[in-house]
Amino acid sequence: MNNISKLHFITNQWSQTPIFNQVERYIKGGGNWVQLRLKGFTKDEMIEVGRPISSLCRESNVRFIVNDCVEVAAELNACGVHLGREDMLPVEVRRILGPHKIIGATANNLAELEHAIAQPINYVGYGPYRFTKTKEKLSAPIGIDGYREAVSFMGSKDCHIPIIAIGGIEVNDIESILGIGVYGVALSGNICNSENIIEATEKLLQTIQNIQ
Repeated sequence: MNNISKLHFITNQWSQTPIFNQVERYIKGGGNWVQLRLKGFTKDEMIEVGRPISSLCRESNVRFIVNDCVEVAAELNACGVHLGREDMLPVEVRRILGPHKIIGATANNLAELEHAIAQPINYVGYGPYRFTKTKEKLSAPIGIDGYREAVSFMGSKDCHIPIIAIGGIEVNDIESILGIGVYGVALSGNICNSENIIEATEKLLQTIQNIQ
């Protein structure tokens, strides 16, 4: 269908496990999609943290996405960028990064979803599924019914841009979310706060594979 992974890992700067180690262990567990998310960091700080991660992902053939900051994504030669609702418009980002980079957009309701899919993007991060402490300015959780509506809406538009569920998703939620036609899931704490990130990643990938 596309080159979008069904399991997106979002780094967590508040975890006791250093960010580089989070990514390294996730990759060892078979993960192939990393989104570097660093809230409150300057561009120089993001580049400093992101450079070794970008190199590791490149060496491991893992897609490396930068959250929010297009300039950092360009500097690190990332595979793409994930945009929040208040970030630069995807059409402007496409001019900067070029036609082959991945652009993800955020949407929290059907109106925002409709706006997002009219842009030159590759996937939509849709949610939150439920309350999560990892994100400030959290929109109202949409629950499983919100994803049913989104899948139905995308079908009515004959739109095949992947929807990635995000926000407070637990392992036990994955089967029901993907089972209704959502393309993939994005997780943070369930991976980086695990006692064994490698095993946690392996189990998540197996769970996703069993649903397909």
